[in-house]
Amino acid sequence: MTSNNAGANYQWLDCNNNNAIILSENGQSYTPISNGNYAVQLTENGCIDTSDCILINTIGIIENNFESRVSLYPNPTNGLFSIDLGEIFDVAIISINDIHGKLIDSKSITSAQIIDLSIDQPAGIYLVSITAGDKKAVILFMKK
Repeated sequence: MTSNNAGANYQWLDCNNNNAIILSENGQSYTPISNGNYAVQLTENGCIDTSDCILINTIGIIENNFESRVSLYPNPTNGLFSIDLGEIFDVAIISINDIHGKLIDSKSITSAQIIDLSIDQPAGIYLVSITAGDKKAVILFMKK
């Protein structure tokens, strides 16, 4: 999300939490890490104004054709996270890529529903791709 008003002071707000201030988010742009409603408060030339709340609901799962809901938690993560496939699959292939597409890790998991993983990489945004049979999901996640 980016404010079109260049040169102002910015404070991003969480509309789902009574317009609570999002700590340390005071740049012209803000990238939410979870779905929700967000606004920006602008201060310029002694005037203060707040934008409308904007719904963001595309964070997390990018692609998913599993019948059940695949989930990755916690997101954001400190490096340790789990994937719940929603059911047990004989074989699941898990690949982790950085935001630029570079492969970080790939592994084959057998007979599992919940998979515990870790990422030993710098803070940033990553993609995990999960393939099990003819099913595929791609989930965006953040490492703090």
